[in-house]
Amino acid sequence: MTLLHRNPTLAFAAVLGVFSLTPRLPGQAAPTGSLVRDRIYSEVGGQTLQLDLALPSEPPAGGRFPAVLYFHGGGWQSGRRQEVHEQIQLLAAKGFVGIAVSYRLAPDHKWPAQIHDAKTAVRFVRTHAAEFNIDPDRIAAAGESAGGHLALMLGLTSPDDDLEGPGEWSDVSSRVQSVVSYSALVDFTKLKFNRPPEELTPEETRRLAASDAHHQMQHGKTTAEVLADWTGTADPADPIWKDISPVQYVSRGDAPVLIIQGDGDPVVPVEQGRLLNRMLTAAAVRHDLLIIEGAGSSLTQAQATRAATRMVEFLRLTLPAPR
Repeated sequence: MTLLHRNPTLAFAAVLGVFSLTPRLPGQAAPTGSLVRDRIYSEVGGQTLQLDLALPSEPPAGGRFPAVLYFHGGGWQSGRRQEVHEQIQLLAAKGFVGIAVSYRLAPDHKWPAQIHDAKTAVRFVRTHAAEFNIDPDRIAAAGESAGGHLALMLGLTSPDDDLEGPGEWSDVSSRVQSVVSYSALVDFTKLKFNRPPEELTPEETRRLAASDAHHQMQHGKTTAEVLADWTGTADPADPIWKDISPVQYVSRGDAPVLIIQGDGDPVVPVEQGRLLNRMLTAAAVRHDLLIIEGAGSSLTQAQATRAATRMVEFLRLTLPAPR
């Protein structure tokens, strides 16, 4: 196994170029082939939030580069944007500006702080598009696990859903034009993490034990404790479980979505990916579903390459260069 569920390196190291770390003067355009680190995109909730940008080394086709904001995983309460640097460099090697985004983490910052930050990051990128030679009309979101959930929420929600938050550039759109989601929970109302044991089937009991073991290893907490730290409640009747579920926001006109899901994932049942697939079909939203057979909490090199190849293909189809 070469790919951890929480840090999905995408097996494209051989195609990565050399990225320059030459400092820039304030206001100076970033050169191609560079990695721009520690760019502040928001100051909110007593925290300074930053992102890193990997810029392609070749000139863009069609005038400006498409961009992909990539969100790390970690149960909404751990992880660092630096963990997805290989992913954003892979994207840069394929002609996209890859952007690794930090966001506020639980338990200090509960939902909806994370989606507020994600939307502010999109608005920052759109506002500063000219500086990085980005096409503001070709911006995608991608991520895995918790980051995949945030990417979906960016693609499926609208300003009417009251999730824009207090971040900067409130007059700029936070909509994205494409989404790639790895191993993301899409309907929290169907989880059984907070049900009495007698209400669980043997299969549900097995899945909960596997999920708890994974979260104990990652966070030293059960699944219920992880979600309670993030949302502020473990009450199965609380309406927040519907509010945080991407499937509740699916509607005609949403951004195209690529769903990537392993059928042996201990945290995200494969039925979650299939459910989102059905919802997107019913709403006539452009989408694709890749189920990786045998993939659990990690991927082999071959599985990772398959996922990465599909991601790049999908992004090229849904963020085409203007004619």
